[in-house]
Formats: sequence, structure tokens, C-alpha cells
Amino acid sequence: MEDNIRETRITLGSKTYLLRTALAADKFSDIVAFSQKLFASLDPKADQEKRFLLGWMYMAYKLQQIQGKLTDMIDKYGDAAAPQAAADKKDSGEKYQ
Repeated sequence: MEDNIRETRITLGSKTYLLRTALAADKFSDIVAFSQKLFASLDPKADQEKRFLLGWMYMAYKLQQIQGKLTDMIDKYGDAAAPQAAADKKDSGEKYQ
């Protein structure tokens, strides 16, 4: 995985950040687009750090909602999706730095 790490830039608000990632370029582009859209939707009068915090809290809230829905689905339908979930977990070894 270390061989696939590349440096790339992302601009959020008024600042550009240098990141190292092993994500495929298309996946990374999707995440960048989502992040930029979310960041642009936040109060433009707030400083950069507060906008990051608001964005982080929003994503944490959405993840918590998704977790609740997944738990409800597992409770309702059982653990029939476990083999696919294990395969997905194996493929998710990509990282940011």
C-alpha cells in the first residue's frame, strides 16, 4: 500500500492543504468534491477553523444516523449481509495522512 501513496492538494475555503493519500484518484476526487460542497454550505462569515468544526460535527451526526439505520436493518433482517460486509472491510485499507 505504501507504494501507492501520492501527494495531492485540496482547497477548502481560502486555504490549500497538501495531503498524502493511497486512495484511487476517482475516489479521492469524489471525496474532495463532497468536502468542498459541504464546506461551501457552511457560514462563510465563520473563520476557517469553525467551519471545519461545523463540517466535522455535521459528518459525525450523519454517520451516527447511518449507524442507527444499519443497526435497525441488521435487527430486522438478521446478519445475512455479513459475508459482503467482511469483503468490504478487507477492501477498505486505504488511508489518509
